[in-house]
Amino acid sequence: GDYGPSEYDISIVRKDGEVRHLHVFRKEVLWDGERQFQVLYNDITERKRAEEELRFSNILLSTQQEVSIDGILVIDEKGRILSFNQQFVRMWGIPPEVIETRSDELAIKAVLNNLADPQGFLEKVNYLYAHGNETSRDEIFLKDGRTFDRYSAPMLGADAKNYGRVWYFRDITE
Repeated sequence: GDYGPSEYDISIVRKDGEVRHLHVFRKEVLWDGERQFQVLYNDITERKRAEEELRFSNILLSTQQEVSIDGILVIDEKGRILSFNQQFVRMWGIPPEVIETRSDELAIKAVLNNLADPQGFLEKVNYLYAHGNETSRDEIFLKDGRTFDRYSAPMLGADAKNYGRVWYFRDITE
């Protein structure tokens, strides 16, 4: 027979109706010539609950981000794109191969030719990256006649650690 270990998760309903989730580790062993089972149970109910809450939070955040009329871009403290919505990509016309690199530097290079004042745009971006705790709001003018409202704020943790920056862009041409 198979004496190797096996692991699996099960859900049980207690007499009081509460559902508990268990991780089971089972191993068959020979003991004095007889087959015996060693079984360890680990209650993972709280972990499962936390995983479900995290899944829900992620769905909520991604839905909020995608239904926004703003283009949203989130950059970590190293200049890597953490998150963006499709409105951001559409507004700026960023090619898929550029956004897939997750490089903020390449994304900026991809949009510079669309700007009426590319140098001023770069100066403001560089200033904000150098002054990580500042917020900013201004207007950006594009060569095609569109105007974007740009708002940027740092992502600060409870301990005041800077985790990067969020950029919001809204087409205010009308």
